[in-house]
Amino acid sequence: MTSAPYAALAFLLAGPDQPAVLVDATPRWVVALAANGRAEPTALWGHPPLPSSISAAETLAAAARREVALLRMRLPWHPTARAVHRLRPSPSDRGAVAEMVRRALRAGAIVEMGEGADSPRLLDLAAAEAAVRGPVTSIRAGTGGVALAEVIGAEGGPALLRVARAGGPGDPANAAEALRRLTTTSLVPRLLGAGAVAGASWTLESRLLGRRPRQLSYRLWEDARNFCAGLPRQPGPPTAHRADLTAIAAALPRHTAALARTSGIVDAAVDGLPAVERHGDLWTGNLLVKGGTLQGVIDWDAAHPRGIPGVDLLKLYATAQRRRAGTSLGGMWSRRPWNDCLFRTAMREYWVSVEMQPPCDELHEALGLAWWAGEVAGTIQRVPHRGEDRQWLDANVESVLARLP
Repeated sequence: MTSAPYAALAFLLAGPDQPAVLVDATPRWVVALAANGRAEPTALWGHPPLPSSISAAETLAAAARREVALLRMRLPWHPTARAVHRLRPSPSDRGAVAEMVRRALRAGAIVEMGEGADSPRLLDLAAAEAAVRGPVTSIRAGTGGVALAEVIGAEGGPALLRVARAGGPGDPANAAEALRRLTTTSLVPRLLGAGAVAGASWTLESRLLGRRPRQLSYRLWEDARNFCAGLPRQPGPPTAHRADLTAIAAALPRHTAALARTSGIVDAAVDGLPAVERHGDLWTGNLLVKGGTLQGVIDWDAAHPRGIPGVDLLKLYATAQRRRAGTSLGGMWSRRPWNDCLFRTAMREYWVSVEMQPPCDELHEALGLAWWAGEVAGTIQRVPHRGEDRQWLDANVESVLARLP
């Protein structure tokens, strides 16, 4: 298996003393057997999601081969598939229906092969540490190699178990710290436990009810705006953007000077502002609604206690515009959505709520740079190969740095 995030996910499906054998199915989804015609007991067979760059015909053909291969595994003369875990690709910026179809077709899978497990998986050890009820039989993949499982917690309520390689891009420890800071609102999951075992980091959080909205309605915007206005504040200055720019510079050292200049521009504009708790990835995919009303804000992996006021709401607004237009991050940044009359009008009540004057043009530009830095840093962390993707870098990094004042 060639994708680093899914190799990290496979790490969780092996025992601590018995590393799994990763067998790449390739896009042709061919089952590789041992000499005796059966699968190795510790083999993990499968392939990560297909890249979005391949043609529609190739995607359809690969999806058909995948489903046929998974179906044939249920036949008695084929290897035993103990568990099948579907691997959906990361969401794109295209329309909702088209995106769902493309993601389903491009999906990968990891199949746990063999007659039975010789030792507990790291996932099982984490579940035991979290004291969840019953075995973990089904997982879904999050970005960065994190495994997500819906379980029943020790208290008997529905819970979400997150497990990833400790110190890896999917490590849920940062989200756990954020949830500890956010105990005064019912719109975020309640942290039920956190820890590490055998190189795997885990958290257990309450599972909120609701569904992800298809689009950003004005009612949902108002709920999100009120939620952000109530997030914890502390004396400034905000520094979250510095952490993001430092992370980008570490991945793209040739841009160190330009990124340092970017940091200086933002620092000068936000000097004197308070710092606020930042979600870091606030878009409709991380909101839960019921009847059009906001019920929860989830996935706090990119949280930071010292964000710039308003940057989460710019992310929410700009991402909705990106998805509607089907454009890249760099393309949307060049449109400067923070200057939209609609955005500035919709933000007026937020500035009143946080007891701030409406920002000047320099602060709006700083908001735009901080939003961009958070997007790029998060993408490179969760999907490391983007740092070597020339096309993605040209569209989303080079194009922005070339326009710096």
